Amino acid sequence: MTKHLSGSFRIAASALAIMCSTAAHAQEEFPRMNLKFAMPLAETVVQSQNVKQWAEDIAEASGGNIQIQIFWSGSLGAATEMLDLVSSGAVEMGSLSPAYFPSQMPLTGVTQLPNVYPDPAAVSAVAHAIGETEALKAENAKNNLVPLFWTTLPNYHIYCDSAIETVADFNGTKQRAYGEYVPRMWEAVGAVGVVTTSTEQYEGLQRGLMDCIYGPADFALSYHFDEVADYYIDLNFGAITQLPVYVNASVWESWPENVKTLFQEASARAIERDITEVPAKAEEALATMTSNGLQQVAFKEEEAFRAAVPNFLDVWVDELSKRGLGAEAEEVRATIDAELSR
Repeated sequence: MTKHLSGSFRIAASALAIMCSTAAHAQEEFPRMNLKFAMPLAETVVQSQNVKQWAEDIAEASGGNIQIQIFWSGSLGAATEMLDLVSSGAVEMGSLSPAYFPSQMPLTGVTQLPNVYPDPAAVSAVAHAIGETEALKAENAKNNLVPLFWTTLPNYHIYCDSAIETVADFNGTKQRAYGEYVPRMWEAVGAVGVVTTSTEQYEGLQRGLMDCIYGPADFALSYHFDEVADYYIDLNFGAITQLPVYVNASVWESWPENVKTLFQEASARAIERDITEVPAKAEEALATMTSNGLQQVAFKEEEAFRAAVPNFLDVWVDELSKRGLGAEAEEVRATIDAELSR
């Protein structure tokens, strides 16, 4: 088990070797359950395939008694409706992006800060560790959610129409941005953040509305960014979480203990798959794009870049303190610092 897993998830994952096998689980009595799962993403991406495997694991280990029907691509509701769907119990389970719910999930969103987490394993460890803090437990309880596991996105890079090799090269460029923190990163190096949705990036670079696309390699390949970008800049902006998997808290509490244990075990295996498969898929995607003609550029001033941009954990704590959540943010920050220092 990787050192990056922590809290109850590390314990659950470490215990897999000595816990009951799937065959032994099949001898247990599991209630018949038909559960709905709301997923805003398409089935094809690696993170969705992991969730699909998780559901299949649960079905197999329960002898077919527990079936999870996943509704892909927001077919049960838009991405901005996912919190209400799961929190209200309209569906038993689902995945959602904390970035869409800054008021309801201000602490959870810390795992999507730029330039903080060095790789998917690190941000996965942080996401699961902070879930054990009292602050996050309170936030989840308020939203009537129980977190099961997180998926991650691979490290972010930029895909540009010109080579960027130094901090000075950022000056005056238009960089794709989103949320409240990424624009601050670009501003710190003299660039202009252009806030766009994911699906607008291809046309934005093609039409000159931006000079660089900011995103992970698997996403870049899926949306054919290598068709409109000439250069891949190897400056690493870190990884972020993608979507957590939640179950409605009232539903969770209604389940017998053996069902809860089954879900926790399957979730521990899903975490392992995620931190292995996500970076592997990113490497495959980059190899495909470079074979298609995308040129790799070595960024020469990484230390200078790091020195120029804010420490976004500090910025995040300051922002939450202004909202009356200073103590909660400090508790979460301490857990993050401990996890990243491992």
